[in-house]
Amino acid sequence: MPENPAAGLTFKIQDLELQLQGEQKNNEKQKKAHLHFLLAYHYEQVPRLKRAILHYKAFIAICVTLDDSEGLIVGANRLSVCLFKKGRFP
Repeated sequence: MPENPAAGLTFKIQDLELQLQGEQKNNEKQKKAHLHFLLAYHYEQVPRLKRAILHYKAFIAICVTLDDSEGLIVGANRLSVCLFKKGRFP
């Protein structure tokens, strides 16, 4: 077992970032939301909480426009966990 379990996530994060940049030109909101959630989750595991928070906020914004209540609940939950870990949540 590797000493740093998050070490293998770096390559996947770079792939997801490139894929998200490609989706910025395309207007598939559902796919963009999915990519933002995946990036946020992986950044949370690394942990790069500032980047995770940005992606969770983007995910939540897209969920609001899509009227996706389940996605909104999951995104708000993960965002609050990140804020708690960062020490910015009462």
